[in-house]
Amino acid sequence: MSSPRLVALAVVVVAGGLVAGCGRAAGETSVTPPAVPVSMSRTGGIAGVSQSIDIAPDGTWVYTDKRMNQSERGALGPDQRLQLLRLVNDPVFSQELSKFAKPDTTCADGFHYTISTNGDARSFEDCGSTDAPTVKAAITMVTQATPF
Repeated sequence: MSSPRLVALAVVVVAGGLVAGCGRAAGETSVTPPAVPVSMSRTGGIAGVSQSIDIAPDGTWVYTDKRMNQSERGALGPDQRLQLLRLVNDPVFSQELSKFAKPDTTCADGFHYTISTNGDARSFEDCGSTDAPTVKAAITMVTQATPF
């Protein structure tokens, strides 16, 4: 093989490798998690709230404030929907819900959540600690994207 052909082949191989490596950070996958319905209800707090939100697999949601007798409808954006699905499908999410399900009797003004993913309902007490970061990230994502 002549020198110019060898150089051209090397350029093609290097360029192909660079293009193949573009688009994702190390360890990041493009796999979309399963679309599942997510429901959350929140009661308690100093004001005595009673709220719920039902999020369909397609990202549409219905929020209800039972204390104020109000309902709203909307939809998560594609990135919000994907973020929520990644959180609730993470095995850590289920582990945290199981670990922190017991009521904290020392917490007078905390929130009690019932969170259901794909029909599996679990309770969660939030008294302001930093425990259960995956569950709290899902709750925060929903509260920032909806009236919940």
